[in-house]
Amino acid sequence: MTAHQLHPAQLQGAHHIAEFLRPRSIDEAVRVLADRGSRARIIAGGTDLLLELDRGARRGIDTLVDLSEIPDLDQIRDIGDELVIGCLVTHGQVVASSLVSMFARPLVQACGEIGAPQLRNRATIVGNIVTASPANDTITPLRALDATVEVTGVDGSRSIPFAAFHTGFRSTALVDGDVVTAIRVPKMRPTERGVFAKLGLRKAQAISVLHATAILDFDGDVVLGAKIAIGSATPVIVRADGVETELVGAVLTAEAISDAVNRVHESIAPIDDVRADATYRSEQAEHMLRRMLASLTEGGDRDQHDGAPVTLWAGSGDHRWARTDSPERTTDETSIRVTVNGQSVEAAHAAGMTLLHWLRDVASEAADTSLTGTKEGCAEGECGACTVLMDGNAVVSCLVSAAQADGRSITTIEGVAGDGSHDVVQEAFLNNGAVQCGYCIPGFVMSVEALRAEHGAIDRATAVAGLAGNLCRCTGYYKIIDAVIEAGGDS
Repeated sequence: MTAHQLHPAQLQGAHHIAEFLRPRSIDEAVRVLADRGSRARIIAGGTDLLLELDRGARRGIDTLVDLSEIPDLDQIRDIGDELVIGCLVTHGQVVASSLVSMFARPLVQACGEIGAPQLRNRATIVGNIVTASPANDTITPLRALDATVEVTGVDGSRSIPFAAFHTGFRSTALVDGDVVTAIRVPKMRPTERGVFAKLGLRKAQAISVLHATAILDFDGDVVLGAKIAIGSATPVIVRADGVETELVGAVLTAEAISDAVNRVHESIAPIDDVRADATYRSEQAEHMLRRMLASLTEGGDRDQHDGAPVTLWAGSGDHRWARTDSPERTTDETSIRVTVNGQSVEAAHAAGMTLLHWLRDVASEAADTSLTGTKEGCAEGECGACTVLMDGNAVVSCLVSAAQADGRSITTIEGVAGDGSHDVVQEAFLNNGAVQCGYCIPGFVMSVEALRAEHGAIDRATAVAGLAGNLCRCTGYYKIIDAVIEAGGDS
């Protein structure tokens, strides 16, 4: 069954992408965006944009402009007093970066709290800030670090202080034709300590109820300077000015911390929404800051995310996507070429489809084989049922544009064993009774395949972290975790 034969209830949201363009330079991208105005939108990882298009939150868009063929935008660079984070740098790259961990630790902590490894392998830092939701976790560390946003537009390049970049709820200082090329992040000084904290409704895959970053500069035990940013409490990120003022010149005793956090209500007027009411947010802001400041007196800023991170990335060590030199223009009438489970598949309908739908409804027919093992569970990157490997790295295919798979290698559950037998991971799931209804299991298996390739032997903590992006609605996960540990033992 091809995409145009689907029942209307199965189709993605009421939008149609007519063209998928790949400029070879920033100037070319700016020209395209300026010419097409509100009809065009930049796509990087696409994890926010594809969901917004599907839900009708972005209307009138018929052109996506992919920057992935422009060199060097996916680099993290050390330029002396600052780090430069290119606009294609993913959250997964930051989590794995020793450079960012050394000089901007709260940003690493925040990136590690966003979504799950599969999502972080595609979602970009710049995409997070351009979406401009106050619940987006990277915004508070960037605000506290006094970052600068580098923008190229029709009138040339300019720098926007991070404090001026967000002009309101889901609004920014960008205009038509603007491309955010990088974020410049001042390095934390040796005397500074910083920590990020998040309150969510569950431990992973949660949108923030509240999040905050605190960076303090010390002279011995005395606080010389304080920068505290709070997110998801109000329509925009705010600095807790009263708390900062109270902390300067203080020694972080329990009494001094209490006096400082009591002033947080001068800076925030919390909102009510579906995740929490204003009263709860107001109370939790106080508790969160108290714990954060106490942790900075005890070295807690170094406790989070130490050791080898779990990224489900089996590709190049720097976590950068290889360029594919794909055509500059893709429409629904032109074909893309993808290696699917070792077989070259050439088919159209990619411009306006997700990789999930393209695999199930187009590639399956073109390759004359079933590719329906990859499931749609949530269509918003939260359940992991649609996990596949792209160039060996785990991604949620419901939030990857099919056009971005052009020239890449995709492995689905059908390609794990290949000859009809079971591989090590599948055997471990059978041995431990970890297979329930089967709907979510293909996604679990694909995540474990990436986890084994990345880590080899797997302990319980690594197994739990590796499966943070996979939900099973039938069981309590114990047998699944046992299966993952057994599979890791055969690495």
